Amino acid sequence: MSHPHTLPARARSFLPLILGVLLPLFLFARLARELQEDGGFTADKPVLLFVHRWATPRFDRAVVRLTNTAGVKIMPVMALLVSLGLWRTRRPRQAAFFFLSVAGSAAIMETVKRVMHRPRPSLWASPAPEKDSGFPSGHSMASVSFGLASTFLCWPTRWRGPVALTAGVYSLLIGLSRVYLGVHYPSDVLAAWTAGIAWTAGLHRVMFRSPAEPSLTDD
Repeated sequence: MSHPHTLPARARSFLPLILGVLLPLFLFARLARELQEDGGFTADKPVLLFVHRWATPRFDRAVVRLTNTAGVKIMPVMALLVSLGLWRTRRPRQAAFFFLSVAGSAAIMETVKRVMHRPRPSLWASPAPEKDSGFPSGHSMASVSFGLASTFLCWPTRWRGPVALTAGVYSLLIGLSRVYLGVHYPSDVLAAWTAGIAWTAGLHRVMFRSPAEPSLTDD
């Protein structure tokens, strides 16, 4: 017979899987299903129009500079530099985890875009227009995967608080920037966040045995 404390311990061990992988996957699937069945979300356009009320030319320039940090010209370079840094310090597993978190996120995003073919918003002329499909937001997905992978790596260290806070704020600002610029619906951003979290947390669970293991102190 199992020890009375075994079941709660096992349940706690599955909590990261449920919250980090299964719940985000469920939310992403619901968003995709609603989009396919209903063709959109009633709150998307009102939220876009509300955010657009705060637009100014000066703010436009600042937001474009911010959102570009998660774009195809900067984010892959940042991810590669971090991965190479980990590799050079003899942390090959951490380097592979970080690189696959961001690269795999991009691959998933491109695949879903080709399947869903959701048009981007066209409520006003964006200062940073995009031409491909809108669902999910690639910038939002890349930023959350980059931030979550960084948080996993730093979690057992004294840097976990600052890194987790910075990653969360950065991901939030990138998502808001995509809505502000009028190139994504809010649901595109939410879907990207859930997909990025599920992918990165799932990859972490596969590559490392416990939440404390993918650290910068692990060999």
